[in-house]
Amino acid sequence: MEDQEMNSDEEELVVCDTCGVINGCEHYYIQDNAERNLQTDDFTEETISELLISFVSLRPPLWDHRLPLSQRTKSIKDQLWVEILSEFGGNTDLTPAILQKKWKNLRDKYIKTKAELDTYTPSGSAAKKKKEIWKHFDAMAFLRDTVAPRTTISSHSTESVCLFSPPSTSNEGFEVTPSKRKNKTGNEEQIASSILQAVEKVCTTESTNVQLNPICQRISELLEKIPAREKTELEIKLLTITYDAAKQYM
Repeated sequence: MEDQEMNSDEEELVVCDTCGVINGCEHYYIQDNAERNLQTDDFTEETISELLISFVSLRPPLWDHRLPLSQRTKSIKDQLWVEILSEFGGNTDLTPAILQKKWKNLRDKYIKTKAELDTYTPSGSAAKKKKEIWKHFDAMAFLRDTVAPRTTISSHSTESVCLFSPPSTSNEGFEVTPSKRKNKTGNEEQIASSILQAVEKVCTTESTNVQLNPICQRISELLEKIPAREKTELEIKLLTITYDAAKQYM
């Protein structure tokens, strides 16, 4: 009888499947809170988002691209999404596909918010208005080291490009993601710097002594019909070709 009373008084031991800690790791408390939330049928979008972020954070293969490919194969990821679905219980209309779409939207929102907070503001620009940070931003901080920073090109980088068209305010502050600039090398940056120096030299020459080439005028007119980003990229290419041909005479 005494043994039975002692056993009833003993705390039930729960070993975490993730880290092996008994009754007290962060995963234990997250799971405990999730189970309490899942006791109700009242699933709001906010509740689903909060739980989804917690469940995904405990499964790095779904978000950490630094892991070996062998640890984040499609079959492994599919199984993890099935596990997450089971965490929500059977009283919802959720599916693995729906959860994946919700997670993608959350991740995209985090990346956008982080980029806005990290954006560089040149001196002299108007101060940014303070605004409330997205409510899930801190909860998704585990993504911080897996998201590549975005590079912002200020208006100063295009001020000297004057051979084909005058500076346009529509080009100011556009952003270039690293994924679209993987082929950028130190050598190309050096060439670009030399081009800008040559352009500045040409721009400082007295305009009265230079007759505008009709071809340049036509190119300038055509460039005005191209969107800002593509226009700037094409200007740089044209300047590169022109500089390579003219540098032996400079």
